[in-house]
Amino acid sequence: MLEEFKHSWNNEFDNWRSKEIFLAISGGKDSMALSHILLSLNVRHTLLHCNFQLRGDDSKGDEAFIEAYAKENNLPFHSVRFDTKIFAQENKLTIQEAARKLRYDWFDSFIDYKKQQLLFTAHHGSDTIETFFLNLMRGTGLKGLTGIDIERGYILRPLIPFTVDLIEAYISENNIIYREDKSNADVNYNRNFVRHELIPLIEQRARCFDKKMASTIDSLKSIQSYLKAEATRIQQDLFKETNQYTSVNIQELYQVHDAILEEILKRYVIQRSQLNEFKTFMSSSSGSVFLSRDFKFTKQRDTIYIEQIITSSVKNTPLIITAVGPVYQMADGPCDFQLATTNNQQAFSKDTLQWDAHSVKLPLTIRFWNEGDRFQPLGMQGSKLISDYITDKKLNPIEKQEFMVVLDSTGQIVGIPDHTISEGTKITDETTSILTLTKRFS
Repeated sequence: MLEEFKHSWNNEFDNWRSKEIFLAISGGKDSMALSHILLSLNVRHTLLHCNFQLRGDDSKGDEAFIEAYAKENNLPFHSVRFDTKIFAQENKLTIQEAARKLRYDWFDSFIDYKKQQLLFTAHHGSDTIETFFLNLMRGTGLKGLTGIDIERGYILRPLIPFTVDLIEAYISENNIIYREDKSNADVNYNRNFVRHELIPLIEQRARCFDKKMASTIDSLKSIQSYLKAEATRIQQDLFKETNQYTSVNIQELYQVHDAILEEILKRYVIQRSQLNEFKTFMSSSSGSVFLSRDFKFTKQRDTIYIEQIITSSVKNTPLIITAVGPVYQMADGPCDFQLATTNNQQAFSKDTLQWDAHSVKLPLTIRFWNEGDRFQPLGMQGSKLISDYITDKKLNPIEKQEFMVVLDSTGQIVGIPDHTISEGTKITDETTSILTLTKRFS
């Protein structure tokens, strides 16, 4: 059976042997079997164990058992103890949700994918089938019916191609000692109900049920993969990206099938249950807003503008430019600014402002515009409200929200990035030194 594991892993996974392996280990049969396989293949690995302190002395016993196993096999070992019940209460999570978050947040502190590190977990094919039914009970989309991914980020699940029967046979053949978690028999937990009652009942009527389910899940994964690819293609065709926002034509979006639209919207943290609400927003009046957790959608005429939500405390932080030379990074986004002096006037550039150096006093302050802001645009006799200037330019809602102004040390607005400078700071025939502000995107 070891040869089956070896053959499967060498075919399924790319260069996993060349990477540093961490193993999430509970002491149960699955993770102990996986560690035994790795040792048999001469793969050194670091053991990571979470003690959730939910089972009293049994939890302590699991930790001590794995620590002794690590010493016996000369394997690096790390463990952590969590007050899982308190964490669940404080964060309004179920015990299972709390344990999962605690576990993977801790794993994140060890694994660096860029450093060729991987985390192995001992999920197997039977876990995938159980997950199918669990998600079906909760209500789910197509993705929820595809079980557990064999690979996700730095996480690799090399036992997914194998059923629990094969793993138990391997344990028996190799006399592997493991710890039994008594809570695994408690059918009050939905997963245990599915494992011990629902699936055995179905198996009485369906011969080779695990193989049939594996085939069904593979088909669902294939469909899901197609939907993701189509969503990516359509998103690239329809969604227009700039450094500040993304826009999409509503009429074109109406032509997208709901299954594809749902896949696209996931990328903007919009859940399947919100799809109808979003479609109502699409048909709402101009100026309407739709919010997801991380993104803001604004409708203007026949276009939806999408921007990432940034906390106001960060976004309202002004950028102070005190000297010529250094690059100054905006706190809220990808653009930065650099100030330089020159003797040459450049042709107009959207990302560059130039002033007569003697008419602008440092330091410069770059901030988002405020109601009541006023300046004298280049070539104009009197002053003008920034709000009126924005209206004249017919800017979309995101451009209006992202509109910035540049002030010098006197508090006067001397320029508007991407647009113009003030009349009183313009370059003339008498100018001997030119101050240049360049806006760049990383």
